[in-house]
Amino acid sequence: MSELFVLLDFLSKAVALALTLAALFSVVFHKFVNAAIDAAFKRRVDAELEQLKAELASALEEKRPELSRKLASEVEAIRGQFARELEQEKQQLAEIGRREARIHDTNASYYEIFHFEYGRILVELQAMLQNYRDAADNIQAGLGDKLRSALLLNLMDRLSKAQENISKVEHYVDVINISKRIAMLYSDLINYMTSGANDQTRLKDLMLEYGLISAILRDQLTAGLRSPLVSIPETPPPESGDI
Repeated sequence: MSELFVLLDFLSKAVALALTLAALFSVVFHKFVNAAIDAAFKRRVDAELEQLKAELASALEEKRPELSRKLASEVEAIRGQFARELEQEKQQLAEIGRREARIHDTNASYYEIFHFEYGRILVELQAMLQNYRDAADNIQAGLGDKLRSALLLNLMDRLSKAQENISKVEHYVDVINISKRIAMLYSDLINYMTSGANDQTRLKDLMLEYGLISAILRDQLTAGLRSPLVSIPETPPPESGDI
């Protein structure tokens, strides 16, 4: 009986060992199979990737000339666009330069006409006034009435021509209100000469206004005449009783 128990114990241990070995073999087998499957899959994927790379490289090589032509065409189009824009900018800058030059030349002409023509007339009026005052002491030293009247008419004619020349360009001048002040000075000078041109105080006021206008025009001309004045300080016109 004891021998039977020994046999059964041996058989149970043998079966347990066999099962353990079977389980161990199964684990090792599954690992081996999985590794084999992974390796096979990796090889297949690598092969397909290599094939895809080759196909893409071939397709790219076939497309390369077309892409190169397309790229060259686009680059040429961009260059052409840049060239046209650059030319337009150059033309705009040139036009701005020409406009600024025209503005400067017009203002320079405006200033020269006013400064020199009005200045000469005022100097001659000052000389005539001095001569008129000297004549009070010595009639022989003064101008005769007819000659003096003729000179005044000549001065008024010159003043009118100067104002006419100024009026031709006054619409292009940037300085605000200057045309109005020059027109008022012109009117005051005409009134001064028609009233006899013998009032020293009146002439000083006129010369002061002339100096102020000349200074404003000169400053703007020096600055390039690109920034028009917003306003110009006004001087009160001489009262009519001073004439």
